[in-house]
Amino acid sequence: MRKIHFFLLGLLIVFTGCQPKNRADSPRLEDIQHQIEVKLPLGTSRTQVITFLNDNKIEHSDPGSTQQPNRVYSMFKGKFNPLTFVRTDIQAIFYFDSEQKLLNVELKKVHTGL
Repeated sequence: MRKIHFFLLGLLIVFTGCQPKNRADSPRLEDIQHQIEVKLPLGTSRTQVITFLNDNKIEHSDPGSTQQPNRVYSMFKGKFNPLTFVRTDIQAIFYFDSEQKLLNVELKKVHTGL
């Protein structure tokens, strides 16, 4: 019985210790922020933002939404981590002025799991 405990402990150490701290398959907030700052500077039209999201296959809210006409919600999806049962996504909310020009972008990490 004692050997099984040591074996299981060893497996746990190996699997958790071999995981990189910043998984390359999960989006990083800093990388997305930089990408948006470069490709979608303030003043960019709503149409250009939607085109950028579509071209990069990023899920986003309906561009013709009348409920939130000055916002577009999007989600940069991460990969599910089977060891932690968590996926880390980055939510981006694009805010527009009355002329549909980009005013601000709010980014935050969203953790989802089982």
